[in-house]
Amino acid sequence: MIDGKEFDHTRVDWTMKLHGVQEWTLSSKNGNHPFHIHVNPFQVITINGKTRRSALAGHYPC
Repeated sequence: MIDGKEFDHTRVDWTMKLHGVQEWTLSSKNGNHPFHIHVNPFQVITINGKTRRSALAGHYPC
């Protein structure tokens, strides 16, 4: 769901300005299908309230 709406590939909910910046807060109740972005570059800031570096320490290169 995005903003309480079921996914619909025919609907455009948000349009971003070229070179714009947005901050998203993501959550998932379904661990079998994690969130992923297909096209745009992104940067993870925190994971479960921890900085990206401390959250991934020992699991993935930061």
